[in-house]
Amino acid sequence: MRADFEVWAKENLRCDLSHNGEYYNHADAYYAWKGWVASRQALVVELPPEKDGYAQAFICYEVNEVTDALDKAGVSYR
Repeated sequence: MRADFEVWAKENLRCDLSHNGEYYNHADAYYAWKGWVASRQALVVELPPEKDGYAQAFICYEVNEVTDALDKAGVSYR
């Protein structure tokens, strides 16, 4: 997650991105990072219902059902 943030930050923030592992040295980078983390924690995607006929311990989703749910939530994926 931090690597994705730093790619974004290099393109969008005009500040030092050095950090001590937990805290960024520049306040703008620090608060942008905190916002980045909070936005990821707040993201919840409801998956499609499990398929009938499968054991409860084995949930099977079709790829297009999952990608449709992610698209609907506005989540990018690889």
